Amino acid sequence: MSKELIETQSPDSNSAPVRRHLMRDFDRLFDRMSSAIELPAIERIVERAGVQNGFAPAIDIVETDGEYKVMAEVPGLEPSQVDVSVASNMLVIKGEKSRENERTEGGAHISERTFGSFRRSFLLPDDVDAGQIEANHRHGVLTIRLPKTKEAKQLKKIEIKAEA
Repeated sequence: MSKELIETQSPDSNSAPVRRHLMRDFDRLFDRMSSAIELPAIERIVERAGVQNGFAPAIDIVETDGEYKVMAEVPGLEPSQVDVSVASNMLVIKGEKSRENERTEGGAHISERTFGSFRRSFLLPDDVDAGQIEANHRHGVLTIRLPKTKEAKQLKKIEIKAEA
């Protein structure tokens, strides 16, 4: 096993270089570990999570008495670029972002391209009324409302009996 000389900082010095060194050291450690135990490439791990080309919308899920609400941040995407579907008790949100921006500034031609696709899947709880699901897109936020069934909305109190 080889040893490396690791640069350290005194506790009273600026913490940003320390963080940078810790991150570099962690990266080295991860590289050594991944080569030793043959971890899959990070691209495949991210791809399995439903992310391609580094784009994944942040998702918030909120439950109320009457519904579940799924909110996905999809800035820069039009509603036509996002697909929401339900099949076999799975809510699937997928989309693709593709944008090209070309301009000339001070005699230089600047061309920027951003792209990425994503797919997020969620297993629906049994109390969701799949026939009443609605989706809205406003200001870069996709909101999906998953209403609960009428039976789920009614709270049934269960009496607890004491045994002797």
